[in-house]
Amino acid sequence: MFILVALFLIQRGIALDQSPDVLIEKGNPVSLTCTQRNTTSTVMYWYQQRKGSAFTGGIGLQLVVFSFGSLAEIEEGFKELFKAERKDTSLFLKVDKSQPSHSAIYFCAKKSAR
Repeated sequence: MFILVALFLIQRGIALDQSPDVLIEKGNPVSLTCTQRNTTSTVMYWYQQRKGSAFTGGIGLQLVVFSFGSLAEIEEGFKELFKAERKDTSLFLKVDKSQPSHSAIYFCAKKSAR
């Protein structure tokens, strides 16, 4: 077993709701959801932070998905691990058959409208 964790981010009263923390058995599907509230930014992101990467001199956050409008583009190095889909104000990060390599903390973000 391993853990996929989702957190939420709030910025100036504009919130992004993320899926709750989940514990998934190897081989099972999982879908993480990020939904905007009080905003309709066209640009959204999913980032991954693997254990030990934040403060141990590792690579920190890695961009997994970039979304603009209805397009959801998975970054190189993640294309075989994940699927992504954008619907209206939500961005989904999906895995058909979970593996230990998916175990990480996942952060959703959006670009602020100016």
